[in-house]
Formats: sequence, structure tokens, C-alpha cells
Amino acid sequence: MSKAAYTKNHTTTLRLDDDALVRLQRMVAENPLFSNARVMRGALLALSRLSDTERLDCIMTAAQGGVDEL
Repeated sequence: MSKAAYTKNHTTTLRLDDDALVRLQRMVAENPLFSNARVMRGALLALSRLSDTERLDCIMTAAQGGVDEL
């Protein structure tokens, strides 16, 4: 795949509650190669690997505030 395929041309904003922000910051602190954007892209990749049913369950659980603590 060409380098152009990995060009990031889009910016997004993500609203997080305090607990989710702490979890994100904790994940970023795990590895110097991690950033907020890389962790979020990793989360999108992980979700894309789930079945439709698993993805729906995961997203709806998160939407209701049911995210497990790390």
C-alpha cells in the first residue's frame, strides 16, 4: 500500500467524561509510542474486527457508561 493511503486528512473531536479521559490518559502513558490519536485509531481497528453483534454490544455498553475500569 502506498504511503498516501496512510495520510491523515481528517480531524475529529471526541467528547469524554472524566473517567473516560483518565482511562485514555492511562493508556497513552503505557507506551511512549502511544498518543490520544493512536489509541483512538486502535480502538476503531479493534471495533472493526468484531462481528456486527459484538460491535453493537460494545458501542451501546460504552454509550450507557458501562466501560470497565482498566
